[in-house]
Amino acid sequence: MKPNDKLKELERATSTHVEYIDALTGLRGLAACWVLLFHLWMAAKPRKMMVELLGEEFDLTILFSGGWIGVDIFFVLSGFLLAIPFLKQRLLGQKAVDIPRYFRRRLYRVLPAYYVQLVLLILVAIIFTRDHLPGFWNLLSHALMIHNLRFEFNEEINRVYWTLPVEFGFYLLLPLLMFWIRTPKQLLWLLILSIIVSVSYRYLSFHWISDASVPRKQWLLNQLPGRLSQFVSGIYFAWLYLYLSRRLKGKNQQWFSRLAFTLGLFGIIGALYFFTGGRHKLFWQGHWSLFTWYSFSGLAIALLVLGLSLNRGLISRLFNNPAMLFLGLISYSLYLWHYPLVEGLAHSDFIRSINGYRLPQLMLVSLPLVLVVSSLSYYFVERPFLLIRKG
Repeated sequence: MKPNDKLKELERATSTHVEYIDALTGLRGLAACWVLLFHLWMAAKPRKMMVELLGEEFDLTILFSGGWIGVDIFFVLSGFLLAIPFLKQRLLGQKAVDIPRYFRRRLYRVLPAYYVQLVLLILVAIIFTRDHLPGFWNLLSHALMIHNLRFEFNEEINRVYWTLPVEFGFYLLLPLLMFWIRTPKQLLWLLILSIIVSVSYRYLSFHWISDASVPRKQWLLNQLPGRLSQFVSGIYFAWLYLYLSRRLKGKNQQWFSRLAFTLGLFGIIGALYFFTGGRHKLFWQGHWSLFTWYSFSGLAIALLVLGLSLNRGLISRLFNNPAMLFLGLISYSLYLWHYPLVEGLAHSDFIRSINGYRLPQLMLVSLPLVLVVSSLSYYFVERPFLLIRKG
């Protein structure tokens, strides 16, 4: 069996999604690596990333500074993949979703790797930083995954933890949203309503704490209502995937998939480059993009996901290869582990002793360690629970 086939077999065996799409596993791996690249760039002290080619200088900074969009990709992918069985039931009249099994598999997917890491990070804190131990209520809120409800707890143990309660909130919300859906028109109205909710929540929240610090604004505006439109964009485009995959065949499907992927890709690139030229400094001051950007990026990402899901050609193969599939396989553990490892290495005596810009050396040391630890977490913590099918 070829390496590519082995990885696909392993992913299908452990996947918690009813409809497995190879290329989306690769996209998930890309998203995790993009977040990793962003945190490496931040840990090495942010700076412009200029590349000279054929006598011209090109500014590639946004490829590093925009790595946080990997989180947006995760939110859209969750809506897209998790909604498919519900949409098949509600709109196509197929087999009903087993709700207890759905929640059980979500718990198996998220909690084991999270709890194991949480325990290990606390042990490290006890051994090396006794003066910075999280308190009882902090630990309890993390154990219950409600640490996002308090600003002081939100990112204290691991900076990426803020996304987990938001993601888990989506899991809880999905069956409720799908309960009311009977027609595609209702699904479209759900998308429109989610955009209104997200934009309104971000607008009202900002004006409530307009004088607060940027981290506090980030904490409040990135709560579930502020990201709802991204998740629902994934849901709506999952329906488009089901509809179009049954009606477009051969060259028509390939043509449409390329068009959707290209439009989504340019939408994402355009959204990221919007922050060049100093506009990022205005963002958290109440620029109109603070309220609308995430809804737009969610639609662009969902369009790219749709094109990638329908494609059976070169575009799909860019994400459907052994390297990308492996990264997608370990993407959750990679997402959890990369930040504490990168931060620990960035503050090590070895990295701090380097004169000049430290990103190359930090990447050289960090990447192998992150891949090894993430692989161990996947194979020994995630995978045993993901293979549980009964009970």
